[in-house]
Amino acid sequence: MNENIKNSPVFSHPIGYLLIWIVAFGLFALIGRILSGHVDAIASDSTHMLVLHVSAVIAVLTAILIIIGGYRISNLENFSSMSLKLALIPSLLIFILTIIAVRSLPTSLALVMSNGIFLIITSFLLGELLSREVIKAGHLLPVAIVIALVDFWSVSQGPSKQIAQKAAEFTESGGYAQEVVPPFISFLLLNFPQLATDKIYSFIGVGDLIILAFFIGCIYRFNLPRIQSYAALIAGPTIAVMTANIIGKGIPALPVIAVLFILVNLRHLSLSRKEIVISIIAVLFIIILVWVLRLL
Repeated sequence: MNENIKNSPVFSHPIGYLLIWIVAFGLFALIGRILSGHVDAIASDSTHMLVLHVSAVIAVLTAILIIIGGYRISNLENFSSMSLKLALIPSLLIFILTIIAVRSLPTSLALVMSNGIFLIITSFLLGELLSREVIKAGHLLPVAIVIALVDFWSVSQGPSKQIAQKAAEFTESGGYAQEVVPPFISFLLLNFPQLATDKIYSFIGVGDLIILAFFIGCIYRFNLPRIQSYAALIAGPTIAVMTANIIGKGIPALPVIAVLFILVNLRHLSLSRKEIVISIIAVLFIIILVWVLRLL
């Protein structure tokens, strides 16, 4: 990292990365409130789609930048698992407190923004803890396949589909722009303003954030090529979110993220014959389980 960047007030400490979230969130909310009265009268469908794309990409990139920045400068590998678990407790507690606060005052952008920050931090810590359970880089192959299959089921038939539906209903009812109490389930999604409306939309789920943090933790743990890996982790959710906006329905982001991440790191991932057999059995079990759950 460039020394001038590393020593700057923003990047010299992990908390500095949160300034990126605060500035982006506040700026988008301000622009949205200014333009919301005019856009409805003049905006075409294509304009609205463009605004939704830009807002979604900025929200995803901001969250990923915070997670990458945290790993980059906080040396998490030097912390014990117990230390991370102890850090997780206050982060999770504050996240829960902000949920209660937002439900009491749903029009407060500061509270919604704070809730999003601690959702990112909590996901960041959970992802790092999960990455420590991976013994060797090659194990990321079966892990990625399992993650993709489970997310495909969850978004198409499972919990993620229910969460997305509830969040969409809440947004259509006025969302955080009006005195509408948000459902608890909506807090499992990262909420972010749009550029041309006073509504706040959900763009990425907590599961996606945790897995992004998990993969980033594995980058450092196994010394995987960072530039290519970061590019894959940024491209994955960006492609998924933009596709979801175009077709007007939620799609599983983790299969896209996992495939791109594995492709750019494939030559660094190796398995023994025994591990391959075990992985195939585990993947087949997951496929059967997902198929049974879809039937149910």
